[in-house]
Parts: sequence; C-alpha cells; structure tokens
Amino acid sequence: MNHALANRPKSGATLRVWDIADSLTDAQGSLATRKQVIEAYVAEGGNPNTGSTQYQYWKTARNAPADPPSAKAPQGLSDGEVLRLTVAPDGRLVLPPAVLSALDLPRGGTLAARLEGGELRLSEPVAALRRVQARLQPLRERAEQHGQRVSDELLRERAAEARSGR
Repeated sequence: MNHALANRPKSGATLRVWDIADSLTDAQGSLATRKQVIEAYVAEGGNPNTGSTQYQYWKTARNAPADPPSAKAPQGLSDGEVLRLTVAPDGRLVLPPAVLSALDLPRGGTLAARLEGGELRLSEPVAALRRVQARLQPLRERAEQHGQRVSDELLRERAAEARSGR
C-alpha cells in the first residue's frame, strides 16, 4: 500500500524503507516491527541506521501507536478466547486482524464499547443490535399473541409510570 503522506520520501533509499514497511504491514495485516523492516532493508544491502531512522519517521507519519504488539496476531479466534492486547501510552488499542475479521469489522470501522463490572466490552454495532432484538423477541411474541404491538405496551408502561410519579 502506498500511503499518501505529505512527508513521505520521494525517492531513493529512504523511500525504499517506507515501501518495505508498507509491504510488510499489508502482508501480515498488522503494523510491521522495526526489526522486520530493518532486516528486510539490510538484506537488500541497505544501511541498518537508515532503516531504523526511516522506520521511525514512517511509523510517526502513520500515526501508529508507540508500542505495537510484538507477537504475531492469531490466525483464527474461538469464542471466549483471551487475547493480550497492547494499549499505547496515548491510549490507543491495536486490534489484531483476526479480531477485526471475527467481528466482521473493516479497518477504520466503529465499535460499541461499554464498561461492565470492571470489564471493557467491545461489540460490532449490528451484532449488538441483533443481541438486543433477540432479547426482546419473547416480549414481542407475547404482545402479538394479545394483538398488541410492543411499542403500545411500552407507551402504556411509561404513561403509568408518569401517573404514579416515578
């Protein structure tokens, strides 16, 4: 992927480091590490100091977290599996590609987040909506059995609450 960044080098050895970093990042689906980029650049005959310096410029230009996870992202996830994620000093959380895939979430997508008993719960909004709909289904079925709509029942409950002063 050729990132269109204002401070991206135009040519030469410095541009090659950026291209290697982009290529590795795209191939593995997570941010390339300094070590990976330098090793690939040195294998092509490049200077490791140039590789290190340009990696830092590249990472800064991408506005990447300061400490990306060093372990390779898991290939597949099972329900209930516990993952160790890194929170960068600026508060960013990097989700491995396997997590994005499991949530059917595109990069740059949106997640719903809530705190429950000291745990942060992240969910894909459509999945969260389906969960709520499934929880409300028995109420809907009960209302339909009596020829009513759930919204009518809700309005009656709210009106009763208002009359009782709650």
